[in-house]
Amino acid sequence: MTTPRGLPPDYNSALSMMRVNADHRALHRENSELRLNLGWMTRQRNMWQARAEKAEEAQSHNCLKGVLFSLGVLTVVVGWAIAK
Repeated sequence: MTTPRGLPPDYNSALSMMRVNADHRALHRENSELRLNLGWMTRQRNMWQARAEKAEEAQSHNCLKGVLFSLGVLTVVVGWAIAK
């Protein structure tokens, strides 16, 4: 028994399996690339979150330093005014 093209039926089934396998490999490769991209994006997000947290801490630390400096200046001015 042959197919309309004159090829044995096994050839067509083998050819279709090769196509299925090629499609499967292509999907697997695409999935791997997507996983790599997702991993990279996750690392970038974590890095930027860490930077934002550090910036917040630095800003609050600088704010506290400014308040303490202002209190120090105020103390010196009041002390100088009392001593005068």
